Amino acid sequence: MPVHDCYLPAWFAPYRPANALDMVKQIPGFRLDNGDGSRGFGAAAGNVLINLRRPAAKQDRPEDILRRTPAARVARIELIRAGTGGIDMAGHAQLANVVLRDDGGPAASWDLLFRRNLDHGDVVPEGRLAVSSAWRGVEYAVGLAARRFAHGDIGIERVRDAGTVRESRHDRADTAGTELKGNFGATWWRGATQLALATDLRCESRAGQRDSVRTYAGGGVRDVRFGDEQELCRGEVGLTADRQLREALLLEAMAIVNHTDKSRLSTESAFSRELPEYRVSDANENESSEAIARLGLTWSGLPDHVVLSTFELSANRMRNRLARMLDVNGGTETAPVPGANGTVEELRANVFVGDAWARDGMALDVGLGIEASRLSQYGDAESERRFLHLAPSAGLTLAPDERTRWRMRLAREVSQLDFEDFVSETNLEDGIVAPGNPDLRPEVHWLAEVSFNRELRGSGALEITGFHHWIADVEDELPVTATTSTTGNLGDGRRWGFDVRATLPLAALGLGDSRLDLTGRWQDSKVTDPVTGRERVLSDEREYEATIEYRYDMREANAAWGGRVRMLAAEPFFKVNELDVYDEGNDVQLFFETAPWGNMKLRLTVDDVFDRSQTRERRVYAGERHIAPLSFHESRLRKGGRRVTVALSGAF
Repeated sequence: MPVHDCYLPAWFAPYRPANALDMVKQIPGFRLDNGDGSRGFGAAAGNVLINLRRPAAKQDRPEDILRRTPAARVARIELIRAGTGGIDMAGHAQLANVVLRDDGGPAASWDLLFRRNLDHGDVVPEGRLAVSSAWRGVEYAVGLAARRFAHGDIGIERVRDAGTVRESRHDRADTAGTELKGNFGATWWRGATQLALATDLRCESRAGQRDSVRTYAGGGVRDVRFGDEQELCRGEVGLTADRQLREALLLEAMAIVNHTDKSRLSTESAFSRELPEYRVSDANENESSEAIARLGLTWSGLPDHVVLSTFELSANRMRNRLARMLDVNGGTETAPVPGANGTVEELRANVFVGDAWARDGMALDVGLGIEASRLSQYGDAESERRFLHLAPSAGLTLAPDERTRWRMRLAREVSQLDFEDFVSETNLEDGIVAPGNPDLRPEVHWLAEVSFNRELRGSGALEITGFHHWIADVEDELPVTATTSTTGNLGDGRRWGFDVRATLPLAALGLGDSRLDLTGRWQDSKVTDPVTGRERVLSDEREYEATIEYRYDMREANAAWGGRVRMLAAEPFFKVNELDVYDEGNDVQLFFETAPWGNMKLRLTVDDVFDRSQTRERRVYAGERHIAPLSFHESRLRKGGRRVTVALSGAF
């Protein structure tokens, strides 16, 4: 059974790639997944391998790793499909394996771009440089990146009371900041053991301001200014060691440590000649860390079988501090926020054993994971809880011919808790305090998936996947009082739908060397609303999203043009006394690229061509939303502006 396709550098040459990311993006029917960087390592892995190994990194996304890999270092890219023996798919149907050249020759890639918002904002630059080479048997790669960013929006908002506009708001927001990133990676042999080191450092600083001029129907005008200053610094070090213990036995060991410091100062200030003035400031400090140790064994001593086993131990910690100050008519006082100060710690162990069997167009993989964890919290809230979860999985892949594959999968998965949901947080623009929930439990999913994959002529591909999720302990908004809710567990719920992914060459239609890339998802869901007692959809989930991309290559002119349309459904959010509906609108992008000088590529991109409208409808009730009268209704419309980017990239 064919398990992968192989793409050589010559196949990517017409796209003029500067790095491995430019190459992976062109693989028919493949969509890059950066993974979930929250839960351990095995459950958070993306769908990219480097030389058949996952990078020893969590915070450093596969997308960024590929961007720092010069195209000249790539020997080939293999598209690995489910059912391949000896490969841990981590739940993915496909993996992209980037095979690097082993000759150790130096290579470098660079990017330089300038972005301008045509409706508001300054020109902001961004630059990246990646270099890889070898020194005394050590293959190494260095990446540096710096960017200045700026964005904002303008908009209007109406606040209605019983159908009458009681307040009109005219808003303008601007945010600017700087980000610096550095990475170093190395691979070398020590005896029969291959070692790999990965480091990542990122620091970001940003400052933003929103001015809201508010006119009240009862008289008076007030200028309300929201300020937001943030600092973030994150570092990570990862080390892996691979050793072939015997001919059929491979040992893999990994250790990862990361740490993040964040600080944020949010302010709200009101200025007026007719109305009272005030100032509120929230100073928040948050630090988090994670340490992971992972050991894996792969045994292929039986014909047609590969047995995988892993043991993973992880320790997570988050510490949060929040101080609120009020300044009313010149007097300053402290206003404690209950539940906002505390520390959350988790110690988790996971054992997994699985067997992959493949023969004559059929592959079967089964596995069983056991996870034990201890979750502790102290500070404003004190608790300690223990969890034990079983995570069985089974997958069947059938290949009736060389171009067609069917895949069925059944698995039980445990979601990662967001530790910031355990402590209270504030939202000055909405004027609310969201309490933390020290009793939060992780969601547990039973997943059932059936997918059909077909390779089309002319480097085309089609994949359709249907899915159904049975969810225990659904995380959603849980009532605390008649006007306050928190992130909590609602009980059982379901989610079902389908994903579509396709690459369609259009040459057969007389459209030259062009192609369409389509991705889409439709889903529905169901959970019992704790406020109304009736069934509704899950909060913070869209019914559909779809992306259509078109690319036309003019090979003789060494140029290409195209565009992208992204369509998103509205997103509802349910609280005990509030119903919000967000609609981001449809985004249209156009691009033109050419290679005027050697291997240098010039790309012009226009984002949000029609300056889409982004809306929010917020209905707030005097109590529980199914029985209490409406207090007010906010209607908001904002526009982020059209953006033009000129980018240069190349390799040497």
